[in-house]
Amino acid sequence: MATIQDFLQFDSSEIPVEKNFVIEGTEYKFLMQYNEHGDFYTLTIKDLNDNILIVNRLTYLSPINDSVIEGLNLKSKIIPVNYDNPDLDLEVNKANFGLISIMLAVE
Repeated sequence: MATIQDFLQFDSSEIPVEKNFVIEGTEYKFLMQYNEHGDFYTLTIKDLNDNILIVNRLTYLSPINDSVIEGLNLKSKIIPVNYDNPDLDLEVNKANFGLISIMLAVE
């Protein structure tokens, strides 16, 4: 079972937005964007030199960093989830974005 470490805060009214977060002692840039044509969100994680480490479409309950990623050395998984009711089957789209939190969890 995963242990929740923290949540990365994004509000749909501020997207597109780039924010810096310190995770496990390292600072990363997180760029959250919305694709209007496909009605989905993407998250780009960059180092402080603006090198892209990963770009991924947000998929409910699917870790964004589920593989070895050079430069992104995290024990935590970054997971879109509805904290109050994780058993929901949600699309991460404009209609549901307010129901979704970006969770950091360690197994």
